Amino acid sequence: MTIGDKIKYCRAHTGISQAKLAELSGISLVSIKRYETNKALPLPPQIQRLADAFGVNVGVFEEPVSGWNISLETYGDLIKLVMILRRNHIITINGDRGKDGILISDTVTFSLAPTVGKYFQAVDLNCLSEDIQLTLNRKMILDSLLKWESLYTKYEELSTTYKNDEGASNAALKSVADDLDIIELEMQFNSILLESADGHITVKVNRDFGNEAELAKAREKAIAKELKSQTKKSRPKKDD
Repeated sequence: MTIGDKIKYCRAHTGISQAKLAELSGISLVSIKRYETNKALPLPPQIQRLADAFGVNVGVFEEPVSGWNISLETYGDLIKLVMILRRNHIITINGDRGKDGILISDTVTFSLAPTVGKYFQAVDLNCLSEDIQLTLNRKMILDSLLKWESLYTKYEELSTTYKNDEGASNAALKSVADDLDIIELEMQFNSILLESADGHITVKVNRDFGNEAELAKAREKAIAKELKSQTKKSRPKKDD
């Protein structure tokens, strides 16, 4: 997906018009229309304003580059960071796959890729960091990541299979790439804050796209979803 496609998708996802996006971002309506039709490319300052208007990290539209800071405030931001690390083979996600091709959450661990891990050593000199396995203790984030990981692994496999067959790869890879773009965009709209001073779940809202009643309902829905996820994770498993 182009940046224009992503802007259009985010606008549809939040249910606002081009005119409303122009109002929220301070960017002219003419420019918004040109962005969405790929007739013009927004510069970094405009991309930041669009991200602020949608209440998402700037990385939604472009991968972080030199000079850009990765802001980690929400679940969506953390998911984006892990995706970047996985794409660049800095971390590996390990585990047993189910019949649907998705890693089984109870078996999943994260570790530095061997090419990176061999240069680090744990404080305990008897344990090399490339052997250290980490788990992710937020089920909502983990479940989202595993769906993405399954699709991204499929994309990597197709890229290898069709490496020398441009005709076959164009359609197959484009289809998977489009699905990846969509799932990545959706996951980054997760606005639950990573930390809260009072220990309660809170939701980041940069812009109010509706009235107070609608906004409160959206917050309650996000919080209820996370609480349900945590309850399910902490529930004791039945013996077989």
